[in-house]
Amino acid sequence: MLEDSAASGFGGQGNREWLFDWCPYVPESPSEKANFDIAMIECWKYEDDEPTKKYELGGFHTETMSSWLKEPTPTRNGQQPTAGFKVAVVPCADSSQLPYLANSEIQEFNAAFGLPYFQKHYSSIDCGACGMFLQPDNSYVFIIRRTTDWASIGSALRYDPKTNIIRGFFYVELKNISFAKFEKMPEQFMNCSHPLLLPLLAVEITFETKVSHLAKNSQDLNKIEQMTGYGLSTSENATDSQNDYRVLVKGLGKHQSQLYLALATITSSRYMALFLRQKIQHLSGVIPEECQQKLAPACHMLDERIEFLLSNIEHTYMMGAMKERMEAQQTVLFNLIAQADSLINVSLAQDSREMAVSSKQDSSAMKIIALLTTFFLPGTFIASFFAMPLFNWSEPELHQVANSHFWVYWAVTGPLTLVTMAGVIAWAVWNSRRIQLLQSRARESVFGEEAKRRRARDMDEKQSLETEMKRSSMSDRDPYKKYSLFDILNHRRRHQHDLATAEP
Repeated sequence: MLEDSAASGFGGQGNREWLFDWCPYVPESPSEKANFDIAMIECWKYEDDEPTKKYELGGFHTETMSSWLKEPTPTRNGQQPTAGFKVAVVPCADSSQLPYLANSEIQEFNAAFGLPYFQKHYSSIDCGACGMFLQPDNSYVFIIRRTTDWASIGSALRYDPKTNIIRGFFYVELKNISFAKFEKMPEQFMNCSHPLLLPLLAVEITFETKVSHLAKNSQDLNKIEQMTGYGLSTSENATDSQNDYRVLVKGLGKHQSQLYLALATITSSRYMALFLRQKIQHLSGVIPEECQQKLAPACHMLDERIEFLLSNIEHTYMMGAMKERMEAQQTVLFNLIAQADSLINVSLAQDSREMAVSSKQDSSAMKIIALLTTFFLPGTFIASFFAMPLFNWSEPELHQVANSHFWVYWAVTGPLTLVTMAGVIAWAVWNSRRIQLLQSRARESVFGEEAKRRRARDMDEKQSLETEMKRSSMSDRDPYKKYSLFDILNHRRRHQHDLATAEP
């Protein structure tokens, strides 16, 4: 009975939950009143009778679900089934890698299926893990933690070799993997009644889902190759289309991220398949001999299935050379962007050259105007100066030509000229400092504190270099200074002082 199995496995002495009990982590769960559907799947095989199967969807908070969890193993004509399973498929919360169950509901599920409270194992929540644990009643618990990939499936199953029955549940994200993918699980178990077939089917569902995702990525990659004009999907007559290559780079980066995530999930599926293959061989040597004989054909079939799955996974890594083609397209796009930028730079250079020619023509015209102005400036100034009413050219004597108020002109012109020149010089100094301040702010905004430290270090080096050059120039200018009378006397005094201090 299920209740007896649960009690003997996780109650009293020899409790095997020590791996999960030590962790103080408590899983975050939805409210107690969460309502959602669960797939209830079971299949039972009998010695000389037709097998029975069941696939039913029902809400978790219903009497049907509660009674189904408490149902004992069905018998046929008083005989226990020779093999069978009873599993539930539970959806995951959107932001969690755990089943969409409250803590009390998780414990209810674990108690009903005789499973440990493995959800408390914190380090395997996001990265995934797989393990097999021998229980005190010689049953085995298989735990497969799902990864953060939406296609990953978690499994928690308990196998009793004495009855050849497996119980437990799977948890998936229903937005991406529907209940319908588990509908054919009973038919598969009828053909190969091995307990490890169930987790292997979950691994295959994850793998097939990621392969379909890779096929979509391959189609998107073909479109990118058509847009760039380089790749398998382009013809010899393909022309360079006017596409926004930067948008293509962004899209290609997204597809690369999806590709690497898919390959990581496929690698995880490979590890799980290898783990299941290893445990199939292990179970073949430790379960009772009677059970070994029953599982021998199923073991052989399952080993062949895993071998084919592993081969399929290895070939998926080379599927359409997608990784290499994406890297090639990334290089192509960067080269196309560089070529487009080069063409823009060439166009700008041509425009700059034309502007330079136009500016040169304007400069030549301005030079001619300035030359003519300079040529006529003395005559114009002299004519204007002598035409002032301060001069009376009708006087017979030259010294009488200038008016007695002629000094007023110089009294006004001189100070005004000085004030004007002082204003121009002050404006030039202020404008130069303002430009230097703007340049320093621009450099600081670009380079930050590193630029300040670099400039300070350069100034220190410059000052030290200038000081050293001054010293060397002084020594070069006066090479005989050290032989002056003052230096000789100082040298003798220091020598006498050293001798005096050296005497005992």
